[in-house]
Amino acid sequence: MNSKVIVEKVVNNQEVEQSFSSAMVSLGESDKIASAFKIVIKPNLGCTKSSQSGATTDVELIDRLIKSIRLVNSSAEIKIIESNNSSGKADKIFQELGYGQLEKYPNVKLVNISSDRKYHVEVNGHALANLIVPETLIEMDYFISVAKLKTNINSKTTGILKNQFYLPKVEK
Repeated sequence: MNSKVIVEKVVNNQEVEQSFSSAMVSLGESDKIASAFKIVIKPNLGCTKSSQSGATTDVELIDRLIKSIRLVNSSAEIKIIESNNSSGKADKIFQELGYGQLEKYPNVKLVNISSDRKYHVEVNGHALANLIVPETLIEMDYFISVAKLKTNINSKTTGILKNQFYLPKVEK
């Protein structure tokens, strides 16, 4: 799997859709997005702090990302995901941050992947032999991580890797 990253400064919300569209072209991803049946978007929603606090991804940004995706793929199922965490249940976080409004779009759904069916997947890696993966991630065709560029007490920037961190609870 090849990961590609674009970092772009966007001054106002009107520039967001154009920025996403040009990023898809620059990354050579337009055709992949256009042919995807199931697209997963993972924003930073680790707590209920507003996006203005710097802790979470602005719902308006995800709204505009959905609109940009719809310009090249009008029928894909889009799932916006989050998992339960130390700040609370993902379902509550979605609602408190206004993400519920995104389900007004056809084929857009909020998914708490902590409630997903889990699968053990062998990876035969150097550090891990297998992973526990939620069904939504197994079934997806395309994954977009929309992390918030921020800092914390331990580092100058937190980057995007932590946005994909997930601790599953597996039934025995």
